[in-house]
Amino acid sequence: MSRDDIARYLAEFGGGAGYDSATRRLLSVTGGHLDLHVEEHRLALIDWLRAWGCRHLRRADTPRTSETLRAWWEAWAAWLPDEQVSLTGLSQAGLMVAGQAFDALRASPAAPGT
Repeated sequence: MSRDDIARYLAEFGGGAGYDSATRRLLSVTGGHLDLHVEEHRLALIDWLRAWGCRHLRRADTPRTSETLRAWWEAWAAWLPDEQVSLTGLSQAGLMVAGQAFDALRASPAAPGT
C-alpha cells in the first residue's frame, strides 16, 4: 500500500468515525485551536491525554504537567508546522523538526520520577 493510499484511508476513517467525548470537550475549550500559552488549553489537553490512556499523568501532578507543556510550547511552537499542514504534507526537514520537538516533549518531566 502506498503512502498516499494510507493517508486517504486514514482521512476517510477520521471523517466517518466522528469525535469521542474527550475530543469534543477539548475542541469546546480550545475552539479547535490549541494554544499552550493559555492555561485553560493546557488543562484541557491534559484531561484529553488522560482520557486517551496517559495514566502516568496523575491529577496531583497537574500543575507540573501544565508547566512542562507551557515551557515546551515556548521552546518549540515557532518550529512546529502550521495547523493546516498534515503529517503526510511535511517535507523531510519538517518531519525531522517535528520529531525533534516531540522527542523533547517526551523527555520532559511531567510528573515526579518521569
